[in-house]
Amino acid sequence: NAFVAKLNSTGSSLVYSTYIGSASEGADIAVDLLGNAYTIWGSFDGALDAQVAKLNRTGSSLVNFGVGSAQAAGDVKIAADYLGNVYVATLDGSVTKISIR
Repeated sequence: NAFVAKLNSTGSSLVYSTYIGSASEGADIAVDLLGNAYTIWGSFDGALDAQVAKLNRTGSSLVNFGVGSAQAAGDVKIAADYLGNVYVATLDGSVTKISIR
């Protein structure tokens, strides 16, 4: 099952840890300059569409949205820029810019 954990800047203590979904696997993660984490999760066989989860600096304010029909989580990568935009790239070569405020 997918989860996200955040450590403090020295790696000496846990800031938060949260469970993302049942029967799912985490595939990629990106963090923006504000400390928001974006992770790709879903199934690696495409049975569950890949999803993006956004967590704020404290691990709350979870927002989920689908990446596309039958996109296996392992076929999707994610990146975040300094303006708060998220980019999702799929195996077929498409890149989607998503603004989540």
